[in-house]
Amino acid sequence: MCQKYTKSLKLRNLATFLTDGCLIFEKMYFVKLLNVFFTFLLALIFQINALSQVVINEICVANYSDYGLPVGGNNFEDWIEFYNPTGVAVDVSGYWLSDNVNNPQKWSFPAGTTIPANGYRFVLLTGRGDYQPGYLGGLNTNFKINQTGGEEIVFSNAGGVILESYDFDFDADFLIPNQANHSWSRIPDGSATWKIQTNPTPLGAAAAAGSATAYAVKPEMDIQAGYYAGPISVTLSTTEPGANIYYTTNGNTPDNTSTQYTGPIALNATTILRAIVYSSDPNHLPSFVETNTYFFGVDTHGILTVSVTGNNMTGQWPGSGNNRLTNVEFFNAGGVFITENHGDSNEHGNDSNAYGQRGFDYISRDELGYDH
Repeated sequence: MCQKYTKSLKLRNLATFLTDGCLIFEKMYFVKLLNVFFTFLLALIFQINALSQVVINEICVANYSDYGLPVGGNNFEDWIEFYNPTGVAVDVSGYWLSDNVNNPQKWSFPAGTTIPANGYRFVLLTGRGDYQPGYLGGLNTNFKINQTGGEEIVFSNAGGVILESYDFDFDADFLIPNQANHSWSRIPDGSATWKIQTNPTPLGAAAAAGSATAYAVKPEMDIQAGYYAGPISVTLSTTEPGANIYYTTNGNTPDNTSTQYTGPIALNATTILRAIVYSSDPNHLPSFVETNTYFFGVDTHGILTVSVTGNNMTGQWPGSGNNRLTNVEFFNAGGVFITENHGDSNEHGNDSNAYGQRGFDYISRDELGYDH
């Protein structure tokens, strides 16, 4: 623009002066633009670095009976732990958490929320965030997480840009559902390595002891649960390399002290067969338990049938009817298997519990990690 104007001037020295002046002005303007650009770039880099300093460090959506709130209490809520690996506190006001990657701005960290230097921040996944944000003395989201329901954990910055997301699904990422009272944790804190924690450490450094990379592959039974008119022979198998399978036939949960599987199991009377896999890999924890109920002979019914299984399950709930882990299987009137679930049960009623036919309460528990 300066050059265009100077061409119309008659005085050469004036034109030269103006041209030189314009060049100096343009250089100064260019330098100023560079300064602004680099200042903006450095600010952006600083902001990105600040955001990336805080990470999701431990996830526990299987808190069945492990960490009670208030500390030592009996409110067992799921939780997420955040970790700040830097030497300065980081303000996370306005950051977001969600259970849906397509809707990342579901619950926002309140103003003034900071994570201390080399410290932790605890968030409870209670679903109470909108109406009881200080429940149990902590931060509470307005959503819960079902680890067996294909839901996600999504952490975003104030603008809704996703920083981390994890999908609790057997077919996604590496974060498969946990067994009861286990968690997924970065080991060591803030690292890129995730492991299963058998002893979760909320607001504390993750421990390598008791951690694992996976669960052993669950056993399979080659014959479906249900009613059979004659004897059967059930074969157990697993794709876990070098593994041992253990089983029980009395409904109790098997472990590595139970009968070791060596060949097909012959059955000709009503039996609850339960099996578990122990891996030869020290980094693999025992598998989830497989349970099948087989009915024989006159043990057939013209109505819906429910098989209720648990340790020493005799129809009584000792200890004032306390909860006990329970597996339930449903069969149609012909004894054909329909579905099953895992949870806990307790006695229902007082005097009626003395009768042969008694009621009980049952609740399915996502915290146990079974996906049916």
